[in-house]
Amino acid sequence: MQEEMEFQERDIFLNPLNADDILGIIGNGSASLIFSNRSLSVRKMKINLDSLTEKEMITLMSQEPRLIKRPIVILYGVIFAGINEASLMEILHK
Repeated sequence: MQEEMEFQERDIFLNPLNADDILGIIGNGSASLIFSNRSLSVRKMKINLDSLTEKEMITLMSQEPRLIKRPIVILYGVIFAGINEASLMEILHK
């Protein structure tokens, strides 16, 4: 039997996340969980990853959605960010 799951889908390019949204996603975790440090935007914006504070990461992600890993899936309180479809399906079937 397959269990139905509720989910929220949000296009962060049409409806960007603000700092409060990001804090709501990461909870007590680190902003680095969802910060896409391999994004082309990091190079274009000349971001020094070694010197970024949590607050700066959150501010940058709220200003530039491409700095957020996608997709973000929160399942049973665990954040999975930037995973591929095969990994997502494996997680959902556990």
